[in-house]
Amino acid sequence: MFKSIIKIVAATALVVGIHSALASKAAKKKASEMFGERTRNGLYRPFYNGLSIATFGALGLYAFGLPNRELYKIRRPLSWLMHSIQFFFLLYLL
Repeated sequence: MFKSIIKIVAATALVVGIHSALASKAAKKKASEMFGERTRNGLYRPFYNGLSIATFGALGLYAFGLPNRELYKIRRPLSWLMHSIQFFFLLYLL
Protein backbone atom coordinates (compact mmCIF):
# COMPACT_ATOMS: atom_id res chain seq x y z
CA MET A 1 0.00 0.00 0.00
CA PHE A 2 2.86 2.40 0.79
CA LYS A 3 4.22 1.92 -2.73
CA SER A 4 0.86 2.95 -4.22
CA ILE A 5 0.84 6.08 -2.06
CA ILE A 6 4.29 7.07 -3.30
CA LYS A 7 3.25 6.45 -6.91
CA ILE A 8 0.11 8.57 -6.69
CA VAL A 9 1.96 11.39 -4.88
CA ALA A 10 4.63 11.41 -7.61
CA ALA A 11 2.02 11.35 -10.40
CA THR A 12 0.08 14.18 -8.74
CA ALA A 13 3.27 16.21 -8.38
CA LEU A 14 3.94 15.72 -12.10
CA VAL A 15 0.44 16.91 -13.05
CA VAL A 16 0.72 19.90 -10.70
CA GLY A 17 4.17 20.71 -12.13
CA ILE A 18 2.84 20.70 -15.70
CA HIS A 19 -0.15 22.80 -14.67
CA SER A 20 2.02 25.34 -12.87
CA ALA A 21 4.61 25.52 -15.64
CA LEU A 22 1.96 26.27 -18.25
CA ALA A 23 0.35 28.91 -16.02
CA SER A 24 3.64 30.82 -15.68
CA LYS A 25 4.35 34.12 -17.36
CA ALA A 26 7.40 32.57 -19.02
CA ALA A 27 5.24 29.94 -20.78
CA LYS A 28 2.79 32.60 -21.94
CA LYS A 29 5.65 34.76 -23.20
CA LYS A 30 7.14 31.79 -25.09
CA ALA A 31 3.73 31.05 -26.64
CA SER A 32 3.49 34.70 -27.73
CA GLU A 33 6.92 34.49 -29.35
CA MET A 34 6.08 31.24 -31.15
CA PHE A 35 2.53 31.96 -32.31
CA GLY A 36 2.06 35.71 -31.99
CA GLU A 37 0.26 37.75 -29.35
CA ARG A 38 -3.18 37.60 -30.98
CA THR A 39 -3.14 33.82 -31.45
CA ARG A 40 -1.87 33.28 -27.93
CA ASN A 41 -4.62 35.48 -26.50
CA GLY A 42 -7.27 33.51 -28.37
CA LEU A 43 -6.04 29.95 -28.01
CA TYR A 44 -3.88 29.72 -24.90
CA ARG A 45 -6.73 29.44 -22.38
CA PRO A 46 -8.68 26.73 -24.27
CA PHE A 47 -5.43 24.78 -24.79
CA TYR A 48 -4.51 25.19 -21.12
CA ASN A 49 -7.97 24.11 -19.91
CA GLY A 50 -8.06 21.15 -22.29
CA LEU A 51 -4.63 19.98 -21.22
CA SER A 52 -5.62 20.40 -17.56
CA ILE A 53 -8.68 18.22 -18.06
CA ALA A 54 -6.67 15.63 -20.00
CA THR A 55 -3.87 15.40 -17.42
CA PHE A 56 -6.33 15.27 -14.51
CA GLY A 57 -8.26 12.52 -16.30
CA ALA A 58 -5.04 10.61 -16.93
CA LEU A 59 -4.17 10.96 -13.24
CA GLY A 60 -7.58 9.58 -12.31
CA LEU A 61 -7.21 6.60 -14.63
CA TYR A 62 -3.74 5.95 -13.26
CA ALA A 63 -5.01 6.10 -9.68
CA PHE A 64 -7.86 3.68 -10.41
CA GLY A 65 -5.38 1.26 -11.93
CA LEU A 66 -3.25 1.07 -8.80
CA PRO A 67 -3.76 -1.87 -6.44
CA ASN A 68 -5.76 -0.87 -3.40
CA ARG A 69 -7.25 -2.25 -0.25
CA GLU A 70 -10.25 -1.40 1.80
CA LEU A 71 -9.05 0.86 4.61
CA TYR A 72 -12.18 0.72 6.73
CA LYS A 73 -15.77 -0.47 6.61
CA ILE A 74 -18.68 1.38 8.14
CA ARG A 75 -21.78 -0.66 8.77
CA ARG A 76 -25.39 0.44 8.90
CA PRO A 77 -26.86 2.75 10.22
CA LEU A 78 -23.74 4.96 10.14
CA SER A 79 -23.07 4.02 6.52
CA TRP A 80 -26.28 5.81 5.51
CA LEU A 81 -25.05 8.93 7.25
CA MET A 82 -21.67 8.70 5.51
CA HIS A 83 -23.26 8.25 2.10
CA SER A 84 -25.66 11.13 2.74
CA ILE A 85 -22.77 13.43 3.63
CA GLN A 86 -20.81 12.32 0.55
CA PHE A 87 -23.84 12.92 -1.65
CA PHE A 88 -24.38 16.38 -0.13
CA PHE A 89 -20.81 17.41 -0.82
CA LEU A 90 -20.97 15.98 -4.34
CA LEU A 91 -24.00 18.20 -5.00
CA TYR A 92 -22.21 21.12 -3.35
CA LEU A 93 -19.22 20.55 -5.62
CA LEU A 94 -21.43 20.68 -8.71
